[in-house]
Amino acid sequence: MNDNMQQIKLIIMDVDGVLTDGRIILGKEEELKFFDVRDGMGIAIAKRSVLKVGIITSRTSEAVERRAKELKMDYIIQGCENKLETLNEIIEIENLGYQNVCYIGDDIIDIPLFRKAGFSATVNDAPDIVKSEVSYVSNKPGGRGAVRDIIEYVLKRKGILNSTMEAMISDWSSE
Repeated sequence: MNDNMQQIKLIIMDVDGVLTDGRIILGKEEELKFFDVRDGMGIAIAKRSVLKVGIITSRTSEAVERRAKELKMDYIIQGCENKLETLNEIIEIENLGYQNVCYIGDDIIDIPLFRKAGFSATVNDAPDIVKSEVSYVSNKPGGRGAVRDIIEYVLKRKGILNSTMEAMISDWSSE
């Protein structure tokens, strides 16, 4: 077990390239995005383990809002111009420090957050400059299970992955 991981209480992530594969499909009036159901389950696992989970993204999309609400994320920040400033606001609200944050991103805009977070991670199709800045690189690409992989990595290092999954299975078995 990693002692650093014991301090993680909040997982914040980017959206495009992390929860999605980075493609943006623009229709006449709407923006479509692909989300991986396994990433959604990873977020549910994180929340069941009592970690707080949120997104900070510079774009604004109804699809992202809908998906984040479906997943009962604690923070849904879209149209963000300064991600680090927003992260600072969240950790102040939660009465946490940077050492309590896991940040997941995929591009150079995320580097200031990587450098502050107690634990940072990226997807395997991120640029090399991003990979060189993080604590962990998932073996999965963005939008294809990387978030689930990273969450499981964190919870495993915290020593609570199996017990959290067993608790979820028990919840479903008793319904």
